Amino acid sequence: MTMKKSITYLAALALTFGAVSCDESWNPPTSDQGELSLNSLGIEVSDAENIVRSRADVPSTDNFLVEIYDAQGALAGNWTYKSMPEVVTLGVGTGYRVDVKSHAIAKAEWEKPYYAGSATFDIEKSKITSIGVVTCRFSSLRVSVIFTDRLRALLGDDVEVTAVLNEDQTDGRLVFTPAETRSAYFDVAEGESSLALNFHGTVNGYVENFSRVYTDIAAGQHRQVTFDVRENGSDIPEESGGLNPTEGIYVTTDVTDEYVGGNAGVEEDVMDPSDRPGKEDPIDPPGPGPEEPDKDKPDFTSDYLDLKGVNMLSEFGEGKKPASLKILAPKGVKTLHVFIDSATLDDDMLGGVGLATKFYLDSGKADNADATDLSGALSGMGFPVGDKVVDQTEIPFDITGFMEILGIVGAGELHKFIITVTDNDGNVETATLQLQA
Repeated sequence: MTMKKSITYLAALALTFGAVSCDESWNPPTSDQGELSLNSLGIEVSDAENIVRSRADVPSTDNFLVEIYDAQGALAGNWTYKSMPEVVTLGVGTGYRVDVKSHAIAKAEWEKPYYAGSATFDIEKSKITSIGVVTCRFSSLRVSVIFTDRLRALLGDDVEVTAVLNEDQTDGRLVFTPAETRSAYFDVAEGESSLALNFHGTVNGYVENFSRVYTDIAAGQHRQVTFDVRENGSDIPEESGGLNPTEGIYVTTDVTDEYVGGNAGVEEDVMDPSDRPGKEDPIDPPGPGPEEPDKDKPDFTSDYLDLKGVNMLSEFGEGKKPASLKILAPKGVKTLHVFIDSATLDDDMLGGVGLATKFYLDSGKADNADATDLSGALSGMGFPVGDKVVDQTEIPFDITGFMEILGIVGAGELHKFIITVTDNDGNVETATLQLQA
């Protein structure tokens, strides 16, 4: 199939294909209809790496819930992200909203962070509307409880800390024991502004009960609570709550309040009554500052493209802004790999013009082993290949000529060019060029 025929076929397919999955009670605002390209809907999970234990725990968006509502709040369609149709037909109207969320949130749950985001759009008669990328941000309250080793040595088997929203809640509570390493996640509704931590159990032979209420809680926060013991001698006043005044042992609670994705907040000592002259803890010297970036590692730069966000395809092309960037590798390039992530620019279509979705510019092949040689087609489209890549320290990467094709075959879609460079010292850097048609 030639490139021209591929473009014509795919464009016609995008315009004629339609699917609807709507609530039976929903009625379009008018009898006129337009189409919404769900194939253009992308999901970005913001701040996920700040609340999970490792990159492997970053949630997959496949099972994220996608819901469409009209301006009156009636449900017009709902799917999981992986099961969405490419196009849905909706009544012409303004004020539509798409909500995307990681799961149906519970009032309190272990190790299940909640992400949510939304976007609004309008439907015009006989036109296809694109949504673009919806950013889903961390939207629950995370609570972590830590027992220090000093305190653990004094704990009885009955110690537990109950975390509860607004104190009178029955469904919004979870119980931490010293063996619990998981974080708790709470659904903080509007008007809920407090979290209580109730400590109960035997410490050093004495039964202790106390509570601490944290106010001004909100979705997106991480409350890290540390329980510890301190010894300050026999001069602790009785009203201090000391567990054993004769030995000067008492429980303290420190909390760090952090907005996920932001800076850590203030640490406060909740149960320490001995902040008197001569009893202050020593001040730790400041730690080392942030590391300076390694200027010898590969990097990417562009005067026109946003290499961190989404670029609108309509702004780039012949006679417009160039869709070009520079690849910098002070140690010289060893390999340069490109992956085209696009629903319409697939291997079948690109194969018609001698290309593939994955290729190495250093070898000009579909991969760096014994694979199809694409160097002729790549050079013909203006890509540097072979000795124009290997050991070079600055390489131009220009896909301005792709803009017209992307606008035709991928209307409403998000196209990604994922570029990975490895230098001669083994340093690897990746840039993702995102273009929204």
